[in-house]
Amino acid sequence: KNRNINVNVEYIDGEIRISENNPILGQLKMDEEGILQSQKDDKENHGIGSRNVREIVEKYNGEIEYQVENGRFNVVIVI
Repeated sequence: KNRNINVNVEYIDGEIRISENNPILGQLKMDEEGILQSQKDDKENHGIGSRNVREIVEKYNGEIEYQVENGRFNVVIVI
């Protein structure tokens, strides 16, 4: 019913803050290193984007945080 995706980008005090949220069914699955895992059956062809984002955030010494709240997946990136 509510399939919208919200994205917000701000530049504040020398940092870029990107926040995104979208609907999610279920919970987040993280591996032992705290890396988000795809919940889709064909895992070899899914979850690539989240790995790439994490690599970029780490390259620039940023932070990334995931959570699920009220049926929505939220990610916040600060670089």
